[in-house]
This record gives sequence, structure tokens and C-alpha cells, in this order.
Amino acid sequence: MDQIKTLIQKAPKGFLVISGDDHTAIPTVFQGGAGVISVAGQGIPETFTSMIRMALEGRTEEAERIHQRLAPFLKTLFKEGNPTGIKGFLAQKNICLPEVRLPLMASSPGLEKELAAFLDYH
Repeated sequence: MDQIKTLIQKAPKGFLVISGDDHTAIPTVFQGGAGVISVAGQGIPETFTSMIRMALEGRTEEAERIHQRLAPFLKTLFKEGNPTGIKGFLAQKNICLPEVRLPLMASSPGLEKELAAFLDYH
């Protein structure tokens, strides 16, 4: 986060610094970042977008509350790496197939079971 803070402080006018990691999205925005390129946002777009908008609007407590609620989902989503978790989650929502290209592997049955617990996540 120190590196991100320095980037934001030294960025030229009009240069947007965004988080490339769902876990650091909120702290990045709180430091002055412009947003995130999100993996989790593909699976829970309304909730994730709402959280980021709140952070951008300075509604820090509300954004942080959502971030804390999403923490278990994020931990589970990345348990077997990216894009394995999000592909498995999206497959359970009938959005895509769970397959990934070698050398990656599809999500394990254990991860699929864990991800299913978040299907109604809002």
C-alpha cells in the first residue's frame, strides 16, 4: 500500500491509478485511487460496484462494511488461483463453463462446494 500511495501522490495530472487486486481495491481508492480491475466483480457485479462507488464517494464506513462482508468470498475465490475460482463460480451461475486452459486446472469439487455457499451473495 505504501507503493500505491506513492504512485498516487506522484502521478501526473489526469493519470489514474487503479488497483489490479480485489483485496486492495478499497484501500487503493481510500488513498486516492480511481478504481479497480476486478475479478470478483464479474461474479457479484452489483455488490462489488456498489462498494467501489461508495468508496469513491467518500462513504468509507459503508464501503468498508461491504469489503469486510466480501472478505470470505474473496479468500475462497482465489483459493485455487485465478481464473480457476471465478470460472467455477460463474459456471455455477450458468454464465460460462468451468474449463480453463492448461496448465491451469478447473476448480476442485471442494472449492466448488465452498463457492456454492456464495451464490446468493449480495
